[in-house]
Amino acid sequence: MAIYLGTNELSTGGGAGGGGLTETEIFTEDGTWTVPQSVIDEIAAEGHAEVSLFLVGGGAVSTGGNSGEIVSGLRQISGADYDPVKLNVTSAASIGDTTISISAAPKDMVGGVFNDGSETRSITAGASGATSITLDSGLTTSVSTGELRVTHTSQTNPVISVQVGGVAQNSGFTLDPLIPIANNTISAGAADRNTTSYYSFPSDMYLNDDGYPLIQSLTVSVGLTDESPTTSFSGFTVNPSLSSPSSSTWTLTYPSPTAFDGTFIVSGLLFGYSGTYTFKVDGSSAAQRIANRRWSISWAHPTRDLSIGPGIVQQYQSADVYKTEARHGDSGEQASFLNYSRSTDGYFGGFCRINSTKNNSGSPGKTGYVQIVF
Repeated sequence: MAIYLGTNELSTGGGAGGGGLTETEIFTEDGTWTVPQSVIDEIAAEGHAEVSLFLVGGGAVSTGGNSGEIVSGLRQISGADYDPVKLNVTSAASIGDTTISISAAPKDMVGGVFNDGSETRSITAGASGATSITLDSGLTTSVSTGELRVTHTSQTNPVISVQVGGVAQNSGFTLDPLIPIANNTISAGAADRNTTSYYSFPSDMYLNDDGYPLIQSLTVSVGLTDESPTTSFSGFTVNPSLSSPSSSTWTLTYPSPTAFDGTFIVSGLLFGYSGTYTFKVDGSSAAQRIANRRWSISWAHPTRDLSIGPGIVQQYQSADVYKTEARHGDSGEQASFLNYSRSTDGYFGGFCRINSTKNNSGSPGKTGYVQIVF
């Protein structure tokens, strides 16, 4: 079979599974690779199939920075590498439940499995279009409304996600079925009276199509002098649970990452005057929220500023992780790249040149590239 690095054929040899790698698909932006029937058949017959990958991570932000990583070579894929089926849970399920309510299943879910946070659960009933799935045993952890990822090794019409890194972003192949959770603390200072302050989201925080982050835990502190301020929620599809370790610190939690699509409100006294604090995602539309990527904190009080902090502690769903990744030029890990990220000569047919007049994928200030040969 032919082995490729980029568009260059390096060698030929014996075919895998009775066939050579003869077809190529190129991605210059994020997408999904519809797994060809020949690859599906080979996986079904032999348990795996071979593909040749060529991935280039996005370049550094600065045009004088580092190029993205180049990852290339043969890889075996199996049914476990198919994209997980994403189900929308419409009603929270409790510990012990064997049925989960969902939006219409996009395909037959029987045989799919997922991790409920403690153990693996198999789906025994849930045809295409069904509004619920039945499990082989009761849940050991409650399941919140929102996204549920199910691994299905024998699904029909499988696809594999491809991420083409933007500037300072990784390129990737094969979506990890686990929902990645990250922790972050935003240092917070003060909110001027009768004004709105903004605090940016972490760069890896995932936003859903409506522009909302998926939060599992969020802790906020407000410097009120009232010993018993009141709290309320407004506009949430699902209200988080609320705990208050002190009179001025609150922790909002969900059983699993859930859209933070409403407003958290605290009302209390500061130096004898009533004030109202509101915490929400900034933006009145999905496009604005995705563009702004920040928290909005408002403080209404007749005379005083408000102390906020020491920080906003967040546990959230981060950007998706891929089983095979090519790191970006600002990753800080250039020493372990196989390619020389400061090369001025070009690498693999012109990829990852630095300070070049050519529009090379992965060079500083440029996006990445993904190629699949099968």
